[in-house]
Amino acid sequence: RIRRAPEAWIGSLQADGAKASLYLPQDPAGGRLAIELDRIDLKLDPAASDADTAPASDQGEADPRDWPALALRVRELALNAHHLGPLVLETRREREGLDIERLSLGGQLLKLNGDGSWRVQGRRTRTQVRLSAQSPDLGRLLKDSHLTANYEQGRGEGSADLAWDGSPWEPKLESLQGSARFKIEKGAFAEVDPGMGRLFGLIN
Repeated sequence: RIRRAPEAWIGSLQADGAKASLYLPQDPAGGRLAIELDRIDLKLDPAASDADTAPASDQGEADPRDWPALALRVRELALNAHHLGPLVLETRREREGLDIERLSLGGQLLKLNGDGSWRVQGRRTRTQVRLSAQSPDLGRLLKDSHLTANYEQGRGEGSADLAWDGSPWEPKLESLQGSARFKIEKGAFAEVDPGMGRLFGLIN
C-alpha cells in the first residue's frame, strides 16, 4: 500500500511474512530514499564457481549520479538462514555520485563498520570502501552460516581499504587496488589437507 504525501511517496509492503516500509521523496535530490526491512536472507554457496555466482548484466554501467541518497535499515540480516544482526546503510548524494556515510552490521558473532564512495571519474565509475570487522568466535560464525565446519573457535579481526572500477555490487576485479589485513587467534582447523596445512604453517 503506497500513498502520495505532499513531499514524498509513503508506503508499506508485505510478502512471505516479511514487512517493509518505504519513504520516497518526490525530489530525489532533496531527500533520502528511506527503506526499512524486517529481514534479508542472503544465500552463499562456498562450493559454487565464479561463473555460477557472477551477476548477469546486458545493460551499460550504472551511473551513481542517477541514484537517490539512501537510508536502509534491516532489522535482521541473515546468511544462509543464520541471523547476523541488524544492518544499516546510509548514503549521501554528491556532485560526482554517492558517498557511503555509514555501513554497519551489529551482531553477536560479527561486527562490521565501513564507509566509502561510488563516483564518476572521467568515463568510468570508481568505488572505494573502507571496512573493519571483528568476530569473537570465527569458527561458530562459519559453521552457523553453513560456510565450513572445518574451523573451530578463534577470534578474528580485519580491515580493508579497497577501490575498483565499477559499481559496489559489480566490481571489475582486474582494476582492484588497496590493502587488507586479517588476524586470527586461538582457532584451529578440524580437517585440512597436507598442502593447506603447510601453507598455514608458513603464514603463522
